Amino acid sequence: MTICPTSNNDRVLRISFPVLLLLMLLCSGGNLSAQKKPRQTRRELTEQNLDLTRQLDSLQRRLAFVEDSLKYARREVDSLSRGPVRHSFDPFPTLSVRSYDKNRVDSLISLFSTQTHLSYMAVDTADYSAPFQGPDATDEQYIQKLSKMGTIMQIPYNQAVRTYIERYSIQWKGIMPQVIGLCYYYMPIFEESLSKYDLPLELKVLPIIESLLNPTATSRAGARGLWQFILSAARSYDLRVDNFIDERLDPYKASDAAARLLRDNYEVFGDWALAISAYNCGMGGVQRAINRAGGKTDYWSVYPYLPHETRNYVPSFVGMLYALTYRDELGIEAERIPMPLSTDTFDVTGKVHLGQVSSLVGIPLDDLRSLNPQYYRDIIPDDRPSYPLILPHSYSSAFAQCKDSVATHKADQFLTASVLKEPAGQKVSGTSSRKGGGVAYKVKSGDTLSHIAARNHCTVRQLKSWNNLRSDRLRVGQVLYIY
Repeated sequence: MTICPTSNNDRVLRISFPVLLLLMLLCSGGNLSAQKKPRQTRRELTEQNLDLTRQLDSLQRRLAFVEDSLKYARREVDSLSRGPVRHSFDPFPTLSVRSYDKNRVDSLISLFSTQTHLSYMAVDTADYSAPFQGPDATDEQYIQKLSKMGTIMQIPYNQAVRTYIERYSIQWKGIMPQVIGLCYYYMPIFEESLSKYDLPLELKVLPIIESLLNPTATSRAGARGLWQFILSAARSYDLRVDNFIDERLDPYKASDAAARLLRDNYEVFGDWALAISAYNCGMGGVQRAINRAGGKTDYWSVYPYLPHETRNYVPSFVGMLYALTYRDELGIEAERIPMPLSTDTFDVTGKVHLGQVSSLVGIPLDDLRSLNPQYYRDIIPDDRPSYPLILPHSYSSAFAQCKDSVATHKADQFLTASVLKEPAGQKVSGTSSRKGGGVAYKVKSGDTLSHIAARNHCTVRQLKSWNNLRSDRLRVGQVLYIY
């Protein structure tokens, strides 16, 4: 290859034929190799993105713990205020959370089953006409504090909001430390999904209102998971629900679906208070309330016409946001959480029982269930090339060494025909199991919805809601899910 000048003093690159031929071959080879590389499917790309997201969440939790420790140290050294403080609800609350201690871990399910039941009973039946007598704070002081929370959404205020502020801040002080402790684990997951769709981050408080951060919470209407999806809504947003997997219980996939649902609600109503209300009662419920309000679309004009159980949904949201934002001033500290601050995700191939993983690696079975609640029968199916399994970081090395043998380890003990047909803890009557799972019932000749409902102690309306049925007609062989 030589370079020679031209008559107009410009320099032109002159390439010899052998060099040019070599360059052409290299380029051709590169194109061929690029063509031979198989294109990844949309599902593969989605799974890779989910895995990267989980790794990022794990790093965020570890970083947040360090940052909070530094904040605590600075606060102890310099206790003098340097001016008015503007609060914002960050996803890594409080300073008293300590690192994960395997020897003192309790099951997430047993910790919060009673509290979740309390949330449905106490919140839905509270007497809002008689406000709780809390601190001697004026409405103006509450409004001022709400305005300083640094939220994107416009926060409404009235007597119902004040009632919820005082209930969560004072009356529920026995529950809030547990909730705040769990925020350390779950808030990065919620925040990631909300950021993905460019939604206000304060919406991450909604799962606390819905489930008190119990990923296996089940309502009387059959809604399940952190975000309390009913079956029809779950399937509308591509959440898988079958005999082995209920993705309503998967914190990552349910959070992504909830963010899309909230985005759709806002696109319809253009107001976050109405969008949040629609999350509770559906778009149809909010639209009917707007029609009854004469077409008015501001929240407090629509408020009296909302379903009774929905009217206090937004005030409850604001009250929880307030309690979490001003938790330090209120003297609410987080309890030790039964969740690891650092986790790793592995792809598992083949049909695997969580008991096999527990037996092989030594991790408590309840810990596996808490981190992987979507496998509500403890079984990871084999109908896909692989499924994700989340483990505490302290067990990652041990699992990596025996990952290839986990599917065969004590398979005759954990994957028996009886376990695969009807797992332990599942009740054939159709009532909820100890883990809140549903029962699959195959319709027989002569069955009707009323007969099936009577045998399983539920209502026809519940059966239709759980199975997204629009009519009472059934066909032989049809599978119904009963919760």
